Amino acid sequence: MKKEPITSKIVRIVLGLALILMGLNVFLQFMPMAAMSASATALLGAIMAAGYLMPMIGVFKLIVGLLFIVRKTTAVATLALIPFLFNVLLFHIFLDPASMMMTIVFVLLNGYLVYDNWPKYKKLFD
Repeated sequence: MKKEPITSKIVRIVLGLALILMGLNVFLQFMPMAAMSASATALLGAIMAAGYLMPMIGVFKLIVGLLFIVRKTTAVATLALIPFLFNVLLFHIFLDPASMMMTIVFVLLNGYLVYDNWPKYKKLFD
């Protein structure tokens, strides 16, 4: 196994730990929720009222975060995170643009890891 560049290692671990922290927050609620627009609050209220969606999102964040921590599964984690981040980005663009900065950081970090793992994805496009 080739040596992992330090930048990739830092990005992978930061992204993994952040996702684990946010996944745990879904269940333990130790971080306060930021103020949002009325439409964003309405959508989140509906997601929470469904009963199963927020726990599913929390478990997803925990699993993907753990996949990032384990170096061997980084390529899978980056692919799993793409549709999730796309939806979060659309949420912020249309419903809550004021708090979009963290989402942009996550998209850039994940994009870096996609670029870094690109040789592993080439087979998908042959």
